[in-house]
Amino acid sequence: MTSSKNTVHRLLRSQKLYLFRYTTVQGLKLDDCHKGVVFCEWLLQQQNTDNGFLAHIVWTDETCITRDGVFNHHNSHMWPQVNQHAIRPQEHQELWSLNVWAGILGDRLFGPYVLSERLSGLSYLVFLNEVLTEFLDDIPLAAIQGLWFQYDGTLAHLCAPSLKEMTWKHVAVLKSHLL
Repeated sequence: MTSSKNTVHRLLRSQKLYLFRYTTVQGLKLDDCHKGVVFCEWLLQQQNTDNGFLAHIVWTDETCITRDGVFNHHNSHMWPQVNQHAIRPQEHQELWSLNVWAGILGDRLFGPYVLSERLSGLSYLVFLNEVLTEFLDDIPLAAIQGLWFQYDGTLAHLCAPSLKEMTWKHVAVLKSHLL
């Protein structure tokens, strides 16, 4: 049986079926939803207890940027009068990547800061001691002592020297790996 593309599309539309594209999202573990709910309930409780709680959180994250990057072919089109035979090279023989950190506190942006090539507990400890302290220089000490730092649970964040350093500076660590 052969049917034209238009016939198939007409039949699908008559059944109120439509074409949708998949959206790529981060994979989650089975217990992530429960942990996320627990974390959100805790966060709301803290905000209800102290109306300014959310304003004392430094929201942080890192990302790894590579030479190949992320490219969506479905959203990239050319409309010239003549075929340009456009290409987008990928799978390069020479590879590179950057680990970049940034943080947000209220209306302040800290970073971006390029971390070492391979993030480890030791390199993150150097970041805490030498870089993060510079970002916080213009914040009063009393305010720093009331800050919470949100982390995603990367092992480098949670190694003993990093946690000890954060505790020594009297800064609470808000680990969203509880998510």
